[in-house]
Amino acid sequence: MSRSHLKTLLLCLIALSLGIVQTLPLAIIFPESLYLGLKESEALVIICAWGVSAPIVLMVQSTLNQLSDLTYLLVSGVMCCAGFSSFYFLTSLPCMTYLYTACVARFVSGLGLLLLNNKTAVSLTLHLKGHVARASTLWEIFNSTGIATGVYIGSQLHAA
Repeated sequence: MSRSHLKTLLLCLIALSLGIVQTLPLAIIFPESLYLGLKESEALVIICAWGVSAPIVLMVQSTLNQLSDLTYLLVSGVMCCAGFSSFYFLTSLPCMTYLYTACVARFVSGLGLLLLNNKTAVSLTLHLKGHVARASTLWEIFNSTGIATGVYIGSQLHAA
């Protein structure tokens, strides 16, 4: 297998893992929120905080693109880790404090993951020499597979 094929495979595996990381926390957030006494509508607010980060990504993307690749990935990765790890430590907070803090955590992790998604998708397109159709098809297949895998794992966690 050539070095080019290995790089393509690596980028596709990154897309797959980002899809898993994107959906797996939902299996933790929703049941845990209901267990803590939140209403379903309040738990959905936490989940929707992810989508609010998308317009912010559009605003900061050009600034972050000026950073080196390593710094960009470190900044995005730290944001993801801060958001995701906080879900596990928030459950000891009072109910409404948990709601507000979890919304911020979900927003920050969404922001970091969207930045990583963008960087990986662009890298895949550049690696495939500008073949946008091939790159976006590969990206969608692997990211969607990751999302489906995350949902499956989450449903198994919830059932256990």
